[in-house]
Amino acid sequence: MEKQAIQIIETLKSNGFQAVFAGGYVRDMLLVAKSGDIDIATNALPEQVESLFEKTVPVGKAFGVIVVVIDNFEFEVATFRNDGQYSDGRRPDSVEFSSIEEDAKRRDFTINGLFYDPVDAKVLDFVNGESDIKAGIVRFIGDAEARIAEDKLRLLRGVRFALRFDFDLEQASYEAIKKNAEQVSLVSKERIMAELVKMMKLEKPRRMFELLFDTGLIHYVLPDIEALQGVEQDPNWHPEGDVLEHTIRVMGHLKGESLEVQFAGMFHDVSKPETAEKIDGRITNREHARIGAKKTREILEALKFPKKFIEYVGELVYDHMKMLHVQGMRKAKQKRFFAQDNFSDLRALHIADEKGGFNDLSIIEYVDALKVEYEKVSLQPIPFIDGRDLIAIGFVQGKLIGAVKKEIYDLQLEGTITTKEDALEFAKNRLSE
Repeated sequence: MEKQAIQIIETLKSNGFQAVFAGGYVRDMLLVAKSGDIDIATNALPEQVESLFEKTVPVGKAFGVIVVVIDNFEFEVATFRNDGQYSDGRRPDSVEFSSIEEDAKRRDFTINGLFYDPVDAKVLDFVNGESDIKAGIVRFIGDAEARIAEDKLRLLRGVRFALRFDFDLEQASYEAIKKNAEQVSLVSKERIMAELVKMMKLEKPRRMFELLFDTGLIHYVLPDIEALQGVEQDPNWHPEGDVLEHTIRVMGHLKGESLEVQFAGMFHDVSKPETAEKIDGRITNREHARIGAKKTREILEALKFPKKFIEYVGELVYDHMKMLHVQGMRKAKQKRFFAQDNFSDLRALHIADEKGGFNDLSIIEYVDALKVEYEKVSLQPIPFIDGRDLIAIGFVQGKLIGAVKKEIYDLQLEGTITTKEDALEFAKNRLSE
């Protein structure tokens, strides 16, 4: 990919234009961090860029952006520009093509305002971004409040960059974010969701919440998580402290798990503030899994997460206590539970929940051993009979067929019914009833 990007730079430069790598790619290169797309900036006008390359797409021509396609790789090539007013708090109403220095100064953070000429192997820095990278600082370019006013998502982006690189927010930038935290409410839920997902993928829950709480953004982005702070738990089961501390620890033990499981870890105890009650001097949270699942779905729906994602995370929250009840289940129910599609995710969530609290893994040891024992035969054996078998002996299509099939399959899982003949005999007796 870099080879093709350099090819674009060389073509532009050989035709008399200035051309450089821009923004995030340069930052990541200096930090020796994994990077994504390579963006290119140039003083060539959009029409001139189009004329120099065989395959282009005018994705944002009015803003000076042309996509150049080489060997199926796509590169955004943007003309140096100044931005006009940001009346929608997201994108400029108009742009004016300008110089490389002015283009650097219109960007968000100094660490994102760097350029690099790969032909001359030279960093071009007009905003002191290189020194901020060395100092580990996230700083707005120019006036912090002006940068925030242009695009209020920058409130969250500043936190995300500090989180990603373990940087500190520069004092004036931090104060501006804290002062304007409420403005994040004006950002579309879809954009907020995208930032939260990027933060969660960094798998640094403690630092993430420290930054969100410190800046006050938590109150406007995840108020239900803010509400966990100071909520007491039964110290016999949760010696670690309040629900927020427990949640952070649980999330810390879910590194490497899917995004759905990590969000389930964040929200698994989200209903504890309203379900907390003292019975005989002990704190309990009856129905917190059921109520929490409903609340989780509402939170994720409000943040515009995809429906499938919402349902799956909700299921995990709803079932996150289920592992504790395995010992009291009938054999058939145990086997059905172990065969659930989300069993491995529930197992991971249970382990994290325990490690984030009392750290008693005896249940999971019991479950793992039992599951191995069942798998020696099968967790999901082929049913001895189906609906056609039941119709053949006199059943009429309807709900009764489904109920009897389930009843027979449960007995098969239990080991009470061991042959098709036994199953048919049982069905005939049920029919006569």
